[in-house]
Amino acid sequence: MSRMPVRGATGRTGIALPADIFYFPGPRRGGANSKSEHMLPNFIVIGSQKAGTTSLYEVFRGHPQIFMPEKKELNFFFQESEFARGQSYYEEYFAATSAGAIAVGEASPGYICHPDVPARIHAMVPDARLIVTLRNPIERAYSQYWDNRRRLAEPLTFEEVMATALEESYRKGRLGYFSRGTYMQYIKRYLDLFDRE
Repeated sequence: MSRMPVRGATGRTGIALPADIFYFPGPRRGGANSKSEHMLPNFIVIGSQKAGTTSLYEVFRGHPQIFMPEKKELNFFFQESEFARGQSYYEEYFAATSAGAIAVGEASPGYICHPDVPARIHAMVPDARLIVTLRNPIERAYSQYWDNRRRLAEPLTFEEVMATALEESYRKGRLGYFSRGTYMQYIKRYLDLFDRE
């Protein structure tokens, strides 16, 4: 498989990417399980929530050699209703990939902590590069807390949350203020399947 550099450019955000900052496996068309010729991603931003994934998505989206779907957070690999629709459905998100795109990706910060996601990604796009953004776990939790307060999804004070929500591992259906910041346990799941290179 050839490795292709993404050249530096300034996207819509005005943030410049240095020349040759990333090397990606060449773009990949649908695999053996596919009924179409749409592109599959050759990189995925797997998280983490409240750690800069939206900014990174916007920078990538503005780069002429990178294709990102219009929708951020496809959540395909952990939302059962999405994943059940299959690979051909997932490929549709990448149907608009231009011929000049060297890097094709998506950004779903929830991928980092869901236990089924590493194996699902590996089964469908085993050569994909994984990008993870990390943030000081306390700052990340505080940011998530205030994001939930803004959306009226959190009635407790931060002090009350600290007293009740300290969990070591992510649990589906829970907010995971602190468990989402215990990064290494989640990263290890990916390292068991994906080459560090």
